[in-house]
Amino acid sequence: MKQLIPAASLAFVVLMFVSSAFAQTFLSVAEDVPLMSGLTEDIDAALVFDSPDGRIVEAAAIGGASASLIRAFYSDTLPQLGWVQPEPGRFTRDSETLTLEIAETQGHRLVRFRFAPSTNP
Repeated sequence: MKQLIPAASLAFVVLMFVSSAFAQTFLSVAEDVPLMSGLTEDIDAALVFDSPDGRIVEAAAIGGASASLIRAFYSDTLPQLGWVQPEPGRFTRDSETLTLEIAETQGHRLVRFRFAPSTNP
């Protein structure tokens, strides 16, 4: 029995290390949207406003990944979180729309995340 305790402790430590190595970071103002590895959020650019129709949120992140890699990451990841992509760079979920804009800035990509209530046609 004494041998099981150190083995169990070792297994727990290894599991915690592996879990933290694969931990996903999320946007500070939208806790349900992951921040792609290699992007760094610009906390000072964050804006949150609650309106009667829903939240209006803006966030920004910068990194060295290519625009196509960033688009592919969010096109693959967001649908797993319930978002639908009706067109490139635009996602909808429930009554909310998320728009991603990617721009080149000083050799890096600036990604802007904009959340707004969905409009009905």
